[in-house]
Amino acid sequence: MKNYNLEEFGKRVRRIRDSLHMSQREFAEGIDMSKSFISDIEKGSSKAGYKFFNNVSKAYNVNLVYLVHGEGEMFNQRDAAHSSGNREIGEPIDNVGDMLWYMERSPLMLHTIIGFATKLLHDNEAHIKKEIEIYESKKERKK
Repeated sequence: MKNYNLEEFGKRVRRIRDSLHMSQREFAEGIDMSKSFISDIEKGSSKAGYKFFNNVSKAYNVNLVYLVHGEGEMFNQRDAAHSSGNREIGEPIDNVGDMLWYMERSPLMLHTIIGFATKLLHDNEAHIKKEIEIYESKKERKK
């Protein structure tokens, strides 16, 4: 699978941090990481892992599609009840938004989803690689 551009990723992290009006140290403390790691990410010299993505998404309500691909809104839109933390895990789920909120915050759900995704990717690796090749060739033809 094609790696994402670390420099562009670092620029997105910097834009997120700047929009939050935070120093690298403040940003790093909020996601339980070191300032030097954030500096390396922003310079494009380090790769981020699951913990980084998970913590940034939870702590700062960052849209992961924006963070990884640079597409969409920088931050997820949440209603006041969700963003203020007034919901509790275990409350009844009566709509898709509530279900997604729960899935983002439940460690059991996160590990289950990651497990299923890992198995799906492993079991379908050849097919996925072929689809990526087709997509990349179509993208090249459009240029």
